Amino acid sequence: MPVIKAKKEDWLQLGLEKFSTQGNEGINVEQLADILNCNKSSFYWHFKTRKAFLKQVINYWVEHQDSVIQKLHMEHSREERFKNYLLFLFKSGSFKDLTFYLQKIAAEDKYFRKILKDYEKQNYEVAFILISDLGYSEEEAHNKTQLLLHFYRGWYEKYKYRTINRKMINEAIELVEGFVNIEVSQ
Repeated sequence: MPVIKAKKEDWLQLGLEKFSTQGNEGINVEQLADILNCNKSSFYWHFKTRKAFLKQVINYWVEHQDSVIQKLHMEHSREERFKNYLLFLFKSGSFKDLTFYLQKIAAEDKYFRKILKDYEKQNYEVAFILISDLGYSEEEAHNKTQLLLHFYRGWYEKYKYRTINRKMINEAIELVEGFVNIEVSQ
């Protein structure tokens, strides 16, 4: 029987999907291979161990987040940047409970703890910069950033098991825009 290999990208995408919904338990090489319709040896062709695979899955997710955030800075106006950030934030539910599962493994592993800390710091800094750019003082921007991120966590928990539609996202964005008045700097 010939060895069937899946591409590394396919493994990473599937690993991200499974980790986001099932955590470490979703990273079962045999089950992943079945889904990708390939041999388990394909996994070991790309990754030495499950832990090495999980590290690459999380790094793959971080790179995706970074590329989206970099695109935000290409927007023309500060209002567009902020609105697109909100859209990105509320649409990011496709990663389900990834941060929850990342927190679980970060409690026991220094590598993942650093990734989680860096992710949370970056997310805070991006929101803070975008809110500051709207004309708020440093203190106001910090307060609004904290409230925005706490609101998002609560909103996500409320809707994570539902199919999110554009109307739900728009309603959340309208609430945030009412609180973070984007007209403040004008």
